[in-house]
Amino acid sequence: MSASFDVVAEAYEAMIDWNKRLANEAPLYRRVIDQIGAASVVDAACGTGRHAAMFAQWGMKTEGADVNAKMIEHCRSRYADKPGLSFQTRSFLEPAAEPADAVICVGNSLALVGSLPEVDTAIRALCASVRPGGAIVLHVLNLLSREEGPVRWDKCTRTTLSTGDVLIIKGTHRAGGQGYVDFLLTDLSVTPPRLTADNVRFLVLERAQLEAECRRGGCETVEAYSNYHCEPFDSATSGDLIIVGRKHK
Repeated sequence: MSASFDVVAEAYEAMIDWNKRLANEAPLYRRVIDQIGAASVVDAACGTGRHAAMFAQWGMKTEGADVNAKMIEHCRSRYADKPGLSFQTRSFLEPAAEPADAVICVGNSLALVGSLPEVDTAIRALCASVRPGGAIVLHVLNLLSREEGPVRWDKCTRTTLSTGDVLIIKGTHRAGGQGYVDFLLTDLSVTPPRLTADNVRFLVLERAQLEAECRRGGCETVEAYSNYHCEPFDSATSGDLIIVGRKHK
């Protein structure tokens, strides 16, 4: 978006009901952690650090990593008092310096890289960040379940940011084999209201590619789900694609 980083970070936070989202996702993470006896986790593409903070609260040694240095500064400032939690500026195209028991990369972050070969590189790096016997959890949107063309507007939030009263609308659409996240941010604190519009391109990723790269990265078992309740994945109807890979010991 053409707004400042601080406004973008605030808007991102405001669009998500984090209590609801983490409550929905946590049981799957707990199941994976319990299955492998995990004590450490890397949150790749950690954004504003909400997942990383949750894992640290569970008593896990946690590293949040993001390519955006300003986002990492934001996380370090926000969670400076959390024991066992650290943040690093690092792309998920690079392995972590110290492998962890579990690695997550969620929120459709993988789809934001520039090309399908880079997705393969990213998955191999994420797998390399997992110790033998550990696990990896990936989440992307399944855009193949959506009609090509129209924007699906799925978020509309009116809130107060540091800049004033705003209305935020977010949607997604698929066109020409690419996906897009569409943003409309209207500043209601000025007259007339000022509109900022933007979209972010992302790749349309498929189950076969993600599963194959996880196996190449050393995963002995790979499971695909349509949601965090571990319901079976269907490429035609599932809005999300969640991959859970378990590495060889």
